[in-house]
Amino acid sequence: MIKAGSILPGTPTIPDQIVSDRRGYFNALDKADEAWKAGHLDVSVMEELLAGMLARQLASFYESAGGKVPDNNAL
Repeated sequence: MIKAGSILPGTPTIPDQIVSDRRGYFNALDKADEAWKAGHLDVSVMEELLAGMLARQLASFYESAGGKVPDNNAL
């Protein structure tokens, strides 16, 4: 839930994306663990993973509402 007290729209949700392919999630956890063992905090791989998942979730909602997500390859 977000601060507004509701679940973000769009599918698949972040938890659904993690369940459908756990490898990226476990890799991000492993990278964070390795950094911690080396004496520093680095969750950048997890941040990048979750940012992509959030973008997919919200883009699907935007498209379902009639929006068109720009093609990154055209930029």
